[in-house]
Amino acid sequence: MLFVWAAKVEVNAAVLIDFEGFEKSYELRKGVSHANDFPSGVTFKMDSRKPTHTLLVDNVKNTQNVVIISEKLKVFIENQALIDVELLPITVLDHKGRPVDDAFYIFHPIKNLDCIDIDKSVPKWGDIDKTLIKGVKQLVIDPARVPEDKQFFRPQHYTARPLVTKALVDAILQAGFTGVQFTPISDVKGRLR
Repeated sequence: MLFVWAAKVEVNAAVLIDFEGFEKSYELRKGVSHANDFPSGVTFKMDSRKPTHTLLVDNVKNTQNVVIISEKLKVFIENQALIDVELLPITVLDHKGRPVDDAFYIFHPIKNLDCIDIDKSVPKWGDIDKTLIKGVKQLVIDPARVPEDKQFFRPQHYTARPLVTKALVDAILQAGFTGVQFTPISDVKGRLR
């Protein structure tokens, strides 16, 4: 069973905006590897419209549809021996633009999978980019096209959010990480945001 990886809304948790310092951010949704060319000094800033929201959880909500994780969750992920993932270091800035002390990373799946069952999903294709799906009647993944050892990935044509296996979901939830939320793909209808 597969789930959509999302960020849970937590009381007083920060939301990160203003992704700066990386000109190729659009390539993250395409699954392009950046382990060797990701620049230092990439930042996300806390949303100044919510000045009391300063809590930094293990999986931080953001406006860029990337997965931002804490050092603690990063260490956990490294111990899972996942394939085709990168952990790209970023700096989180507080509401006044000052770096926070804690380390955070973009948990980046590479090599997007061509795994959507197009006939069963009944996609609505993008108006500008005809290779991207902007919505589905029901998200259906063909399990035969997902390698057994691939636990975290983005589908090739529906890249808004990464998917994660039940085994990894269970391990993360059992470990008690904050800010994590997983939605079964059977619940995905319409547009993924």
